[in-house]
Amino acid sequence: MSPNRLASVSSDDLATCVGCGLCLPHCPTFRVSGEEGLSPRGRIATMKGLSTGEIDFDATAVRVLDTCVQCRACEPACPSGVPYGRMIEAATTEMADSKMVTPWWLRLGLRGLRHHRILLMTRPVLVLAQRLRLAPRRIGPGRLSWRNGPPVTSTASSPDIWVFTGCVMDVWQRHTHRAVADLAKLLGLTVATPAASGSCCGALHTHAGMHEQSLELARRTMKSMPGDAPIVVDNTWIIPPSWHGSNKPLETVHAPRSLFRIPATIATCKRCMVRRDGSSSPSSTSSSCPTTASVAERAAPTR
Repeated sequence: MSPNRLASVSSDDLATCVGCGLCLPHCPTFRVSGEEGLSPRGRIATMKGLSTGEIDFDATAVRVLDTCVQCRACEPACPSGVPYGRMIEAATTEMADSKMVTPWWLRLGLRGLRHHRILLMTRPVLVLAQRLRLAPRRIGPGRLSWRNGPPVTSTASSPDIWVFTGCVMDVWQRHTHRAVADLAKLLGLTVATPAASGSCCGALHTHAGMHEQSLELARRTMKSMPGDAPIVVDNTWIIPPSWHGSNKPLETVHAPRSLFRIPATIATCKRCMVRRDGSSSPSSTSSSCPTTASVAERAAPTR
């Protein structure tokens, strides 16, 4: 990167934004700050100025781009189909390569995500910090119990669905995986979880601009779940079988529809309905279903 130019973002991509502003209400950083610069439209304007050299690549420009949480909530709201995710990922990677963002301690921490056993050992530390009120509530995963509970057990080597457990998700929200596995069993589906090599998908590395590392982790994750069975990512989306084993760029690995949205408020069986807190809906016939209580229990963490 030259001192005052952003070279990695395509001018064609930048030109797709018409500046209508329909993305603004969907951007969390704009809603919190109210600053135009901290909106998708403002960040695209900044990237345009950096690409042409009209503005300097100073601390203000870095702040504008680096504060994007890369949630991509703006993309579905955009009538022009602006590939904002692709642009901000390219800009972040370029800044990270130039050591403008992602300090060494963050890079070290992200490298540790691929070592799942070590990551599991951090749960008691976080629980202790919560009990001592040292962990800020706004960034925590909710009040955690001391015991994480058993992992999801694979019921077939060639399953009907793969349950992608992930890295941080399996440490903080393992009960969600068990609830999904129980729901799948109620529907008569066999499940399996990826090998240890596929515990980290590389998404956080992408957000931090560590592009090569994220691609490596993404390929390892896809390789750890062979076959044609769909992959259930129980905090986001379902990945179609046609993408398995592919080398598609990370920005394309987003499915058009959701299978499960977890934490879901309701788990449904053929004859019953039970809420996550264990209470029955008015039309519930849960007493006729012997497995309902087990699903409700698994869906909520043990305190």
